Amino acid sequence: VMPGLRNDARAKLMYRQLLAPSETELEAFVANGGEKIADCRVRVELDNGGAEKLHLADVVLGTVEPNQIKAVNFRLQLPSLPDNPDAEICVTAFDGKREIGRNGYQITLHNFDAIRKPLQNAEQVLLIAPSETLQTILRELKVEFKLLDTETNINQFTCAILPWNTVPGSYDGAAL
Repeated sequence: VMPGLRNDARAKLMYRQLLAPSETELEAFVANGGEKIADCRVRVELDNGGAEKLHLADVVLGTVEPNQIKAVNFRLQLPSLPDNPDAEICVTAFDGKREIGRNGYQITLHNFDAIRKPLQNAEQVLLIAPSETLQTILRELKVEFKLLDTETNINQFTCAILPWNTVPGSYDGAAL
């Protein structure tokens, strides 16, 4: 008996990068290569490196016939947790109270609040040519930048960006 999680029956993939907190629609499934399972349920837990696993969900699948793959949709709810590149989603199948199978998924947890914080860049970026699209992105990420002009001392910068949509000849390459 192999229990598992997947995004859907067609793609059959489990996400490996998860935000915390978040709510994700998944399928819990059991692939039964043995005898009939009368009272199947799947327990989903998070091993986040602590002393105990964090219980996330119990999903009831009911009866699973021999050689059947049975799946049930559920919502995986993760609470707010710190970043962890070594977390594991643990999936355990039961027939009633008897454990009949285990599986696990190595995941990386990303704290949602930490992702939304402004980037802490150590230095200002020199933008060699104007680009409204790039300037908007840099502002949204709160990355400090200065647009190159005739007064710019380029020796003050260790990082420069030439935007992807720069028109050749629109900047003074010799000055750089």
